[in-house]
Amino acid sequence: MLQVNPKMISRLDDLRADLVARLAHAQTEGWAGEIEGLDLTLQLLRAKCQDAQLLAHRPPIELGIPQPRQRGSAQSSADAAVGDDLYDAGEVVGGEGQVGGGGVAGDAVGVAMS
Repeated sequence: MLQVNPKMISRLDDLRADLVARLAHAQTEGWAGEIEGLDLTLQLLRAKCQDAQLLAHRPPIELGIPQPRQRGSAQSSADAAVGDDLYDAGEVVGGEGQVGGGGVAGDAVGVAMS
């Protein structure tokens, strides 16, 4: 869901006023489909205004500055596991667990064998 900048709440109020005027016009003309659509839009706009007002009162979250990773002789267990998965008895293992990468050559061999 997109969030509205709290500075734009006054613009949302302008949109609400326009929708109310359009709704009144649709009611005088008897446009049932237009009335239903405008009612739904007004409900969603009110929810968006409430969310924007809550966001305006929420303090910002401090995420800090990320630290670069240290590359050294100590390899993390996740890095070691990735390295072990790439090779099986000296041959590259494909994404689907097939030896040879499962590419076009692997498909041709599969077709020739069937």
